[in-house]
Amino acid sequence: MGINSCQVLSKIIQKYSSFSYLDLSENNIGNEGISYLCEGILLNYSLVSLILSSNSIFSEGSNILFSKLKEHPSISSINLSNLKNSYKNMIANKGCAMLQSFLETNRIISLLNVSDNNIGNEGFSAITEGLAKSQSLVSLNLSKNYLPKSCIYIMSRLTRQSNYQFWNA
Repeated sequence: MGINSCQVLSKIIQKYSSFSYLDLSENNIGNEGISYLCEGILLNYSLVSLILSSNSIFSEGSNILFSKLKEHPSISSINLSNLKNSYKNMIANKGCAMLQSFLETNRIISLLNVSDNNIGNEGFSAITEGLAKSQSLVSLNLSKNYLPKSCIYIMSRLTRQSNYQFWNA
């Protein structure tokens, strides 16, 4: 999906704002494309589920997404996972600082899937700091990020203190 397609799609999302589920998986949106999409998403208050799996969204693009959606009033589910190695997303450690801020600020998000995004120890630390202040997240998928076993112990402490479901396979 090129930049022009993302601009057009952004206008469609703004104009036809009665849908609640948007799945744009495997469209190669990229970092620049996510900027345009966010313009439309920000004006769509009926959207509750956003699926952007396998779209070549890297840390720069995830930073844009999470910074713009910090206070979105309706999106409760975001999926940035990867499917079949096509147009692989890669939030990595650099994208997790904004994700931390998003988790601390957003009061609507309940499900977040960032599986297979090359999130390392530093990124995991940022996510757990965000989780400690999050009041709405109940399901987090961190599978296929090759986190060490010590991360499981940290998450088990967090989950005992809250309602989180934690996936790390």
